[in-house]
Amino acid sequence: MIDQASLYRVTSMSVAAFGAAISSTFPLSIIFAQQDIAGAFAVTSQDVGWVVTLYNVGQILGLPLAFLLTGVLGRRRAMIISGVGYVLSSLLIVLISNFASMLVLRVFQGMFAGMLPILMFIIIFSTHPAGVIRTRGLTYFAAATAIGVGVSAWFGSLFLYDENWRLLFIVPALGIVVYVVMSNFLFKEDPIKMEALKTFDWPGYVMISIGLSSLVVFVSEGERHFWFESWWITAFFLNSIIFLAFAVHYFSQHEQPLLKKSLFYKPFTYTLIFQVIFRFGSLFIIWVIPQFLIQTAGFRIEQIAEVLWPFTLGVFFGIAGAYVLSPRIDQRIVMSFALFLMGLTALYCSFSTSQWSIDNFLLPIFIAGIGQGLFSLATLHLVLYDILPVEGPTCGIGFNYARVLGLTGGIGVLSHFINEREKLHSATLGEHVQLQGEETQAMLNTVKGAFGQVFSDGQSLELVSYAQIGQKIKMQAFILSYNDAFLLVFVVLFIAAACIWVFPKSKAIH
Repeated sequence: MIDQASLYRVTSMSVAAFGAAISSTFPLSIIFAQQDIAGAFAVTSQDVGWVVTLYNVGQILGLPLAFLLTGVLGRRRAMIISGVGYVLSSLLIVLISNFASMLVLRVFQGMFAGMLPILMFIIIFSTHPAGVIRTRGLTYFAAATAIGVGVSAWFGSLFLYDENWRLLFIVPALGIVVYVVMSNFLFKEDPIKMEALKTFDWPGYVMISIGLSSLVVFVSEGERHFWFESWWITAFFLNSIIFLAFAVHYFSQHEQPLLKKSLFYKPFTYTLIFQVIFRFGSLFIIWVIPQFLIQTAGFRIEQIAEVLWPFTLGVFFGIAGAYVLSPRIDQRIVMSFALFLMGLTALYCSFSTSQWSIDNFLLPIFIAGIGQGLFSLATLHLVLYDILPVEGPTCGIGFNYARVLGLTGGIGVLSHFINEREKLHSATLGEHVQLQGEETQAMLNTVKGAFGQVFSDGQSLELVSYAQIGQKIKMQAFILSYNDAFLLVFVVLFIAAACIWVFPKSKAIH
């Protein structure tokens, strides 16, 4: 029979997990629906990228504030405030038709959404004692923040009804309304402690927020605006370097900093690095493969949903396996195997061609999902290795900073790499055309034979033939550049899998 304390833990975790799942799933739906949003606001595909960039900036701003709200107002009020803020910002986005105003509101939406998984993290450590109970809580957290990734495109296609992008904001807002109502019944005993406002490290918060927000803008918008050729991209880069340097110096000197330096002398630092690498690797599923299919096969969000759904199934099996293995084997083995598994799927995808479609990607996506599930739980055990209760806020904030920076940085690096490789392959293939090799002549003859009955004029037929070859070269260069990106992901994950052993031996405590 379940005792009262256990029932309360399950209830509070279920409510917190519901909010965390919404904040982890629907932002990806917005990414997949960017072109529909661009069309609705009559802006370019370049401008609509700010919808995602500023949401990530908002997350950077909101992560430490979740601990502040909890310390000042208690867990229940913090959950209600973050939920209400998310609902109001989402509904205002729907009501306001001005694109600039929408971008401002996306910062606030990201700020409140970023609090939701942090609040779940706080609830775990305030209600789940160390041992098997905490392991269950961490498993719940890993599932809530990862399992919705594979169905995010499906939700996007389901609620992008008749190209009405507003439902992508209305539906999660309605879900968070339920979250707010349920939160009102939890943690009523938490007191209000206004003195926590004075002890909060405001200077440290301002410096780290400006530094990381500038870095997010730099890596997110750099490729779209030619990096250092744009003065303001350079300004954001320099701004991030300056403020991060000030923040590091301040944290090392201050007595009660926002981020405690003692934790960075522990394996936690390595965990953050691997968290960034892992997010970089998972992007080949949720970003590289969809972009490949959009460009080669003209896929829309509906078809992307059909490709990504096995990822959720794989994550489920991976997390279940990680939970079973957590007290039995060294977690470094689990993490290394997870990275190696995802790396192998990236290597398999590096052989993709223009003929690849949905069926070719289903199995590797499922296998990569298993790797994601295994890593998501195993890394939490190493994140928490040897930490003290006073270091808990630093752990939660740093871990989620790494998550956001891993996703934004990964997209920035991969998009730049793909563009540069496409230029190289286009130049190399174009050189063969100019040299009029045997393959080029054979291709020209084939194209001329296909269009010979349509164009009687020899000069027009020649121009059309070369235009067709140009299109084929462009497509081939594009495919080769994505194959190179898959190969890059494999190399990075393979090296990371071998470097996992810098961590100390760790198992879950049962």
